[in-house]
Amino acid sequence: MLSRLRHNLKNNSTQGQDGFTLVEVLVAGVLLASIMASVSRLSTSALASSSKQAERTRIEAAINNNIQNLQMEDSYLRFTEMSPTEQEESCKDPTGKLQSHLSEQVPEPSPDGVSQTIERTFETLAEDGMDILVVKYKFKSPEYKGKSDADERWEYRRIELNPNFSSQCFTTIK
Repeated sequence: MLSRLRHNLKNNSTQGQDGFTLVEVLVAGVLLASIMASVSRLSTSALASSSKQAERTRIEAAINNNIQNLQMEDSYLRFTEMSPTEQEESCKDPTGKLQSHLSEQVPEPSPDGVSQTIERTFETLAEDGMDILVVKYKFKSPEYKGKSDADERWEYRRIELNPNFSSQCFTTIK
């Protein structure tokens, strides 16, 4: 029995040396914490980039949808459906008539989930004989949101429209 007790005491004294020391545990903890911190920085950066990309996608989609609506309304403005007085006035200033019609029929783009406005302006090309209406869109780049130079980071989209009805305004002289 005494030999058995000595054997148990001998086994108990060697069992305490099978684990990790406090220093090893602290070093492993510091390494694990630093790795987790760097991974979390990358994850945060990726999420922020993803959010800005999603906002850009919503802005571009709103502008494209607005352009399609402008083109659709341009095609709905038909010369044959205008009164003779309206035809005469429209032929004197085709781009003015188109601008007036589009301003009334197509609202400015206002995308859901976007914290900024998209400005839409109309401009008539001033060159003589040019029946071209330029539609410009202006918005702040989402990638620079919250940065010191964000107010200087404007982006532009532009489309040129020729009034569909204007081809019927011109007659040939015999």
